[in-house]
Amino acid sequence: MITISNAYWNIGERKKNEDSLSLLDISLLKKHLLVGIVADGIGSFHNGEEASGYLIEELISLILDEIVPFLNKGYGLHKARKPIFRKLYKVSEAFLDISKYRNENMGTTLSMLLLYKNQFMVINLGDSMIMKIKRKRVKELSVKHVNPDGSINKCVGSLGYFEPSVKTGYISKNTAFLIASDGFYRKISDIMYIFDPREIENESQIEKRLAEAARWAKSLGEKDNMSAIYIKCF
Repeated sequence: MITISNAYWNIGERKKNEDSLSLLDISLLKKHLLVGIVADGIGSFHNGEEASGYLIEELISLILDEIVPFLNKGYGLHKARKPIFRKLYKVSEAFLDISKYRNENMGTTLSMLLLYKNQFMVINLGDSMIMKIKRKRVKELSVKHVNPDGSINKCVGSLGYFEPSVKTGYISKNTAFLIASDGFYRKISDIMYIFDPREIENESQIEKRLAEAARWAKSLGEKDNMSAIYIKCF
């Protein structure tokens, strides 16, 4: 699997950026593991940037310490599911302990994409989104955990452990994935065509199109933090 990728991270018009993201391209013995993660700290809770950053750090450690070794031993991507679930439970417990000490809630969304060999795995909680793009067709792979009023009803946080939504599948050639916080994707539906993977050949083009989408969203009044990762598979 050959890929190109890039990321976008912007504070928007908020006082601080509560989004965190990570993009990892890890060389294994014979293959590559590509991991994209976007976490959006819950704005109605305290220290959203602390929650999203801590979750990202814990997941990176998990990938390097546990997932990479068993992939090197020949196991498939499906084996990553249980360790990730255990890590999310431990992070929720850590947030609960901190919340009891500080008397304030903590929480963050999670949208995580793993690409290995010809397979993908999506793991998400909250309202950050993961989309698969083939030509100009866009399919949402993540599940929005929101109430009718738009508020989040599941996250990684101090309100308890929620089992994330999981989706797996196979990767076809000239397919792209977009991982984004709600501040990035909320107002760009009319220009999703700029992410057609047939029109993108290098990481510089990805950078320009992510920035273009962000400018479009801002022109329509978006003020939230904006985070996104775009990955194209050849």
